[in-house]
Amino acid sequence: MQIFLILFFASCSKEKVCNKLPLGTYTGEFITPNGNQLPNQTMQLTEVSSSYLVINGTHISRNECSVMGTFLYLPLLYQGGPVTIQGQISKKKGKYFLDGFYFTTQFPVAQPVSGTFKLKQN
Repeated sequence: MQIFLILFFASCSKEKVCNKLPLGTYTGEFITPNGNQLPNQTMQLTEVSSSYLVINGTHISRNECSVMGTFLYLPLLYQGGPVTIQGQISKKKGKYFLDGFYFTTQFPVAQPVSGTFKLKQN
């Protein structure tokens, strides 16, 4: 019974964090598998609902704390996209984060590029 209560409160707490994701400016950090950091991106979170987020005008699907979506344009690479992200919403030391994995195809060469990303609340 005690384990159930701990899990219940932990999941409620996590859900509350995910539902209180604040609108505003976030800094996007994208790291390649070999440790290269791509140029930081200034990103605007303009809408939060129970099923999606709007970041830089792009609808990103959301299921509680999980997020997934594709930016048709994000100037990380030569042609800027598309860039697909898949990750989680979290809160650490009073700041909100979205972090996980990204992948894209680098045009015109069409070589897959992937790595980790973190959007940090400013």
